[in-house]
Amino acid sequence: MYHIAVVEDLEFEQQNILTHLKRFAAEKGLEFDIQVFSDGEDFIAPLDLCTIFGNAMDNAIEGCLELPDAKERQISIHLTKRAGTLVLTFRNTFGREVSFQDGLPVTTKKDKENHGYGVENMKRIAERYGGFLSCRAENQEFVLTILFPQEEA
Repeated sequence: MYHIAVVEDLEFEQQNILTHLKRFAAEKGLEFDIQVFSDGEDFIAPLDLCTIFGNAMDNAIEGCLELPDAKERQISIHLTKRAGTLVLTFRNTFGREVSFQDGLPVTTKKDKENHGYGVENMKRIAERYGGFLSCRAENQEFVLTILFPQEEA
């Protein structure tokens, strides 16, 4: 089950990302909520937005699918603007222990040589735009937040 709320004036690339995510969530039986208040994220390059959404959603889906009960699998994406800051928040339920190193989650994949770079890539993108990324995990919910400060016009 999924629903998308308040999606306005999105660029073509963002619409494609959301359409793909909606379809994928339905296929996997994930409860999926997207709330996008589109106003001012156009300063972020489409490739950077795709990198953020792709990595965050891959991780969220992987975390959700670890839960044996499909009714507990939930993903939420909120994109809002508050006090001159673009706030992008990904939340998902998960079914395992999450370890952190230097504030970032540590990959649980056996092939650590080729995995574990997604969150680092998202952090670098946030920093490139003068923002920052934070992660936390508690009560079987993982939350990834990226803040992008914006100059007021």
